[in-house]
Amino acid sequence: MAIFTPLKKIIVGRKRKPAIENLEIVDIAAEGKAIGRYNDMVVFVPQVIPGDVVNVQVNKMRKSYMEAFVTQLVKPSPLRTKPICDHFGVCGGCKWQHLPYELQLKYKHKQVVDQLRVKRREAETQEVARGAAVALVASTPTPPTLR
Repeated sequence: MAIFTPLKKIIVGRKRKPAIENLEIVDIAAEGKAIGRYNDMVVFVPQVIPGDVVNVQVNKMRKSYMEAFVTQLVKPSPLRTKPICDHFGVCGGCKWQHLPYELQLKYKHKQVVDQLRVKRREAETQEVARGAAVALVASTPTPPTLR
């Protein structure tokens, strides 16, 4: 994995946001964004694919992640293909045309599996909470009745 160094810091909004040089894209996330890692933080970047090495400008910083846009494609991924549509990157309708179709299917399948895993975890948590509530109600003594 490449070593990332900040190019410079510029002011976007109220806080200084770093420019990141040589960010390696390692995976794809939802909504057509890809994932890179910088100083143990996830960086979401649109219009890139795994294997790309890019310079980016951060435009949103949170505690556990950043969002950035590409300022320069340093090294294109060997997976990258020429998009079929002339409007790719402009209209936003086809976010993954620069990936071969087989990889588009693979990453879409991965997204569905990940979402189902999250939903199952949420359902299990709710079931445990429901079970705890039922146990609490069952173990609460009933107040004596007045005659």
